[in-house]
Amino acid sequence: MIKLSLRQYLMLALLGMLVTVILSYTLIADSYFKNGIDTLNRFIIRDLHAHYAPLIDANQPYSQPELFGFSLTTGYDHLPPYVKERLAADEIDTNQLRILLNVPGLPEGGVVFLMKLLTPAKQEVFYMRQVEPTSMNSANEQDIRNSMVRLMLISITALLLSLTILIMLYSVISRPMQRLIEWARKLSSSTIDTPHPDFLYSDVNRLADLVQSSLQSARDSLTREHEFLRHASHELRTPLAVISSNLQLLYRFSPPENEVCHNALARINRATDNMNQLSETLLWLSRDDAYQPERKQVKLDEMITELIEANRYLIAAKEIQVKTELSPCTRELPLVPCRIVLSNLIRNACQHTPGGTISIRLTADAAVEVRNDRPDEQNPSRKPDGFGLGLQLVSKLCNRFAWSFSHAQSPQQWTARLVFLGSRVSNPPAPLSRA
Repeated sequence: MIKLSLRQYLMLALLGMLVTVILSYTLIADSYFKNGIDTLNRFIIRDLHAHYAPLIDANQPYSQPELFGFSLTTGYDHLPPYVKERLAADEIDTNQLRILLNVPGLPEGGVVFLMKLLTPAKQEVFYMRQVEPTSMNSANEQDIRNSMVRLMLISITALLLSLTILIMLYSVISRPMQRLIEWARKLSSSTIDTPHPDFLYSDVNRLADLVQSSLQSARDSLTREHEFLRHASHELRTPLAVISSNLQLLYRFSPPENEVCHNALARINRATDNMNQLSETLLWLSRDDAYQPERKQVKLDEMITELIEANRYLIAAKEIQVKTELSPCTRELPLVPCRIVLSNLIRNACQHTPGGTISIRLTADAAVEVRNDRPDEQNPSRKPDGFGLGLQLVSKLCNRFAWSFSHAQSPQQWTARLVFLGSRVSNPPAPLSRA
């Protein structure tokens, strides 16, 4: 379905109104032309009847062959045969003008006007006018042609004038809407509080107020969200640091042979590490876009290996095989965001894989691919939870640093692909030449 813009709809509506008005006036002019001829004939006939009716004797036939183009006769029997063949006596009503077309006995195109009136003595008087195409002389034809030419010129002029007014009206009405679109397109966080310009029409000004207030509300909501994330991340750091330091003390003073105690402390330590990483991720997401972290030389293959070992506790109790294919790759990248993204991908793959294989691949062009089997997808009653919150955090961070990130789901497998676009290749220093 084709969707019209407001300007196109307005143009079509005005054009439709113009065509409707022109057609209406054309039909009205045609109707007035036809009715005007009939009215003129009725007027002439009644004027003739007012003059000649007193002269007619009710007992004597009376006729006048030529009265301003009309003939006058009394009695139905004195009408021409071609009229009596078309109309019976009882079909001719008093004071009704009858128009006969295609009358036998007349040239093609001939017309007969006939009207019956009564005298004060109730005598029937018939007035008839016979018009034939050959009765028009060259002067009349030239007048008709001139009238038609003038009518066409007037119609064309009226049409052009109407189209000009229509285009001007369309421009006047659509210009404020176009200004509103341009103004809304140029809005930014620095100009959103500036009063909008006057768009001439109150409706357009109200729409601009609505757009501005909506964007201000969205800006305020984002500001509150960033402030909450930043404050929450900062406030979490202190209790997490206390927990970590006290865990180290518990590790030191707990009996080595107490395996239950050590397992509990290990779970607390892993949960604390996860909370630390989540806090750090949220803190990064809450920072301004203008903030550019420091870039460092990052060995991606070593970092991925380290993160796999750090998350092995998630698959220790599962029948999962981790396969890696890591090409040596060193890039100049922001260290902390890079570590957050890779850690989220690996941890979520370990966490959401109940069994099977996790494949992690790194190419020399800084492309990372993580695949994990989902054998539980064979159970239709289980709703897949995908990569969870970590996937959303990864996506936001990648958008922040213009890295390419995509993920896909097949019937029994999840695949995530990350490419560190814009990263600079780190060349190892050249060996010193010996003399």
